[in-house]
Parts: sequence; structure tokens; C-alpha cells
Amino acid sequence: MVLQQYAGVITLAAVAAFPLLNPLKIPAPVFGLVQLAMLGALLYYHPINTITLGVTCLGMTMLSHGVILQRKEGSHNTAEYCFHKSPTTTTTTTTNTNTTQKKKKGSKPMMVFIHGWPDNGDVWKSQIDHFSKTHTCVTITLPHYGRSDAPVLKRYPCGCSIDNLVDVSKNAVVEILKKTKEKQIILVCHDWGSWVGLQLQRRFPELIRKCVVFDVAWVEYDRTKFNMRQVLTLIKMGVAYQYYIMFCWALGLLFGKLGEFIGMRLLEPMVAGMNVPKSSFENRSPDSPLNVHMGATYFYFHWQVLMEMMGAREGFDDRHKVKDRTPLYSKDHKLDVLFIYSADKGFRLHPRKFEKLKERDGSDVKALGEKGMSNKIGHWLQVTAADEVNRFMDEFLTGESNK
Repeated sequence: MVLQQYAGVITLAAVAAFPLLNPLKIPAPVFGLVQLAMLGALLYYHPINTITLGVTCLGMTMLSHGVILQRKEGSHNTAEYCFHKSPTTTTTTTTNTNTTQKKKKGSKPMMVFIHGWPDNGDVWKSQIDHFSKTHTCVTITLPHYGRSDAPVLKRYPCGCSIDNLVDVSKNAVVEILKKTKEKQIILVCHDWGSWVGLQLQRRFPELIRKCVVFDVAWVEYDRTKFNMRQVLTLIKMGVAYQYYIMFCWALGLLFGKLGEFIGMRLLEPMVAGMNVPKSSFENRSPDSPLNVHMGATYFYFHWQVLMEMMGAREGFDDRHKVKDRTPLYSKDHKLDVLFIYSADKGFRLHPRKFEKLKERDGSDVKALGEKGMSNKIGHWLQVTAADEVNRFMDEFLTGESNK
């Protein structure tokens, strides 16, 4: 029995790690079926150990795909982006495969929006309707979230790491600035878009003129000391909802179309219960459907943070050779930042020190909603509190905020 168990462990580990090489390009469902067969056999003899083994096997498979992706950093070229209509401009849509020159009548400040999970550019409709009169508005759609994802998904089924998302977003911003002959952008970002946007600013500060951040904030992880509170916070977020999203993504990763179908049947009820905007769920564009592959971002987030916490990976600043390492929330940082967050969520999605921005001239922090109120603002505050958000942004952009 013991020999069978160890043989099963070795076989499962080999099956999980084989995608690292996979010279025969064996389809993902084959790996999944082999794993299920092995687990079924072991389950008959060792029910308790098999459950642990199954979870370990799934984790190893996801990790092996993570290593593959890290080898392919920068494989994606440019994120999909779209210019939006305004009274004085002609709108064009641009992707990394289809480029059309934008006609411009007069120069207006460039405002670029980056969304989060499970949204796309439609989540910014209220802001675009409001600001397109005075700004050139462009939405960036992250890979696996948008309308041109079929070739991306076929070639890169494992998804994108956050570093990779920053790379493709930077390339999109450079293209946008080149087309419009502008020098910098006003960056507006939410959820994962905030992580991508703030890391974009950290690596390429010359591209960003001002920054508006919604509900989620990223700061460089302090690798000089081990912080158990940060580990527990990471686990708390995972248990709350992120592990579930990662599981649905893993089903699609392991079992192909069948896994995607099962994963979506599990994912849709969860999304429906999260008060996700209708533009991101019920009224989502048919050519930009909700899919399990969006969940890859959560896996690479946990993988990256854990590797940095354990010292198995260089910190962000060292990895990208960041020159100016002044924390964004510091009084000494020169970028004007507006941070707007919802105070009525179950838990914070930003570190407290990010609220120090309020102490800096030109920057500000705004909290919307209170716990216990019947009409919740929630995570998607650019939709649920659009008028207030637009007013805060107007004040910030005209220099009246925090004065």
C-alpha cells in the first residue's frame, strides 16, 4: 500500500510538472484525465491522503504553468485599447492586431482608464460620458478580458502575470501617446487595474501626469522583515473569494472546454452575488464574454507575493531596477494622486499608509459609504456613486481638491 501511495505521488507530480517541457504538446485535458484516474485509484485505498494529494497536485500544476508564464514575460505585445467619442474628435478602436489612425481636432488632456476583474472598458461609461467633453478618453482592456482574446487565449492559455500586464499596458500607453502626439496621460484605474496602473507608474513615471486610483492600492512589499499580518491578510482574501476564482480558472486550465464549461457554471452564481455592474455581467457585450481565464490574475498575484515574502523572488524595485524608490504615499513624492475608496466593504483592499496621500499638497483621499448603511456603495464605486466620483475627479483635476 505504501509503495502504491508513493508511486502515485511521483506519478502525479510528474504529470503536474510535465507542462514545463511538454515537447509533444499534449492537450491540457489529457493531463487532467490522467490526474483524475490516478486520484480515483488512490481514493479507493487512501481516502484521506488522496484529498491532500489532489490539492497538492492541483497546486503543482498551477505552479508549473506559472513558471512557464514567467519564462514568457513580454510575450504579449500590446493590450487592446479604444478611443471614445467626444464632441470634437473622431473615434477609432485600436488593438494589437488592428491599427487605425485617430483624427484629432484640437489637443485635450489624455485620460486613460484601466479596469479590473471581471470588467472591461464598459465599466467606465459614466466617467467617459462626463470627461470626454474636456479630455481625450481611452480605455485599455487587459488580455483575456476583451474582444480580441481568441488568438491570445489559444497561444497563452495560462494567462498573464502582473508584470506582463504592466508591460502590455505600457506598450499601449506608448502607442496612444504616439498617435495623439501627447507626452503624458492622466491614469484612472480600478481593482486589478490599480495594481497594474500603480506598478506602471512606478516603472515608467515619465508617462504619467496625474493618477486617479479606485478602491485598491499597491505598494512595494517590504522584504526586510517577515510580516505575518500580511500573510494572514493574503490568506483572508483568498478564503473570502479569490481561491474560488482561482479554482474555476484551474478547471479551464486543466480540462479545456469541459473545464471552462464547469468553471463558468460555478463562477456565474458567485459573480451574480457580488453586485458586479450589469455592463460586466448581465449586459456584457457578446463579443467580450465573462470567462474563467480572467481568474489567472489572482493566481499570479498570490504566487508572486508569496515568492517575494519567502525571498524566492526579487522585490519589485530590484527586479525592475526602479530608480526613484520614494513610496507613492510619501510627502516627498511629486505625483498628484487621488485615491477614492469604498468604506462599506467587508474588508479594506488598500494598506492604511496609502491614506497618507491626504497630507500631500495636490493629492487627496476620499472615502464613500459607511458600514451599516442600507444603500451600499461597494467595490464598483465608479458605477454606484458615479456623480460623486466625477465631482471628486473634477476637483482634483482642476486643482481644487485638498486645498
